[in-house]
Amino acid sequence: MSHVALRPAVRYWFYQPYTGHFLSGNLSAALYDVGTEKSYRRGWMAGAGFSYGYAWPLSPRWNFSLEAGIGLYYICLLYTSPSPRD
Repeated sequence: MSHVALRPAVRYWFYQPYTGHFLSGNLSAALYDVGTEKSYRRGWMAGAGFSYGYAWPLSPRWNFSLEAGIGLYYICLLYTSPSPRD
């Protein structure tokens, strides 16, 4: 099993950076090569999403945030077989 993924994101803070309400947007891309003894799949995916969150400061260098979002992804299956050896 192997995969590589890239997911850059940006956040817009409404009041003060790193504290309070924020909106976030992201782009995603990945290559994957996964399988078990019963199935094997290889391909790539790409997508975009956005989310809303809130962050609470815990200390000057740490905070706790909750975030919920939605995204739309396209998955391209390049190869599939019943087992990795086929």
